[in-house]
Formats: sequence, structure tokens, C-alpha cells
Amino acid sequence: MLQKLLAERFKLAVHREEKEVEGYVMVVNKNGPKMKAAAPGEDHAMPDYLAGKTPAAFEGHIFVSMEGPGTSAITARGVSIAQLADTLSATLSTAVLDKTGLSGNFYFGLKFLAVNGSPADDAGASTIFSALQDELGLKLEKQKLIAGMLVIDHFEPPSEN
Repeated sequence: MLQKLLAERFKLAVHREEKEVEGYVMVVNKNGPKMKAAAPGEDHAMPDYLAGKTPAAFEGHIFVSMEGPGTSAITARGVSIAQLADTLSATLSTAVLDKTGLSGNFYFGLKFLAVNGSPADDAGASTIFSALQDELGLKLEKQKLIAGMLVIDHFEPPSEN
């Protein structure tokens, strides 16, 4: 219905095509994953940097937050690895494809140097790539990926309402 409205109102014409893009595939590190599987009714402690927060508010979600100048954090409670890949895509501004083969939902939290931030106050913070390996047992490998693109062929701004 929305597509029809856009086509009529804006004379919008689009098509889909696949294009090769630079990105990352996420795989399990050689030592295996380090994340806690989500089990129904099991209580998982919040990471130190979120001590005192209500765990129920985070259930089923991933949050990316700034934890200080130049330091970010990812907190996840009961989420899939596909959700993590989507979050990393947004954080890194590039495609990330889940090739871990891990199923189910997981609990985890990690701190890392902000991708596009100022120098960190936390001298112990590592890059997002190192944090994924050290804290979660996952690895990002650079690779060319095929991504679906929506291409706008034609658009006309509406005249008056």
C-alpha cells in the first residue's frame, strides 16, 4: 500500500539489484564462543558498566552506548547473533554477515574504543575487533559481500497538496 502511494504521489519508480560491497563476515574464533546462552527463567548479571540498571528493560534488545569519552559499549540480553551482526553493521557503517552458525539467544556485554570518537579515557579499552574476539569469541573477517540495493529510477516532488 505504501509503495503504491509513493508511486502515485511522487511518481516514484524503483528497482532492486545486487551489488558487490566491502564488508565483514562474522565467524566463531578458533577457541569457540564465550557468550552465555539465554535460558528461560535464568538470571544473568548486568555488565559492570551497567551495574544498578534494571535487567528486564534490556531483555531481547541490543543497546550501543557511549560509556565515556572515546569509549562505547554494546549490551545484549537474550538476542540472536543475527541481531548482533545488524548492530555491528550500523556501528561500523558497513555490511556484516553472520557466518557463525550459532543459533539461540545470548547474553553479553563489551566495551571498546569508539569507532569514530575522540581518544578514550579508558586506557584498557580495545578496538571493537579485539573486544569481539577477547570477550565473545567471535571474529570479523574483511570480505566482499553481495548486498541487495534499492535503486531509485525516477522521482518527482509533488506540486501543491
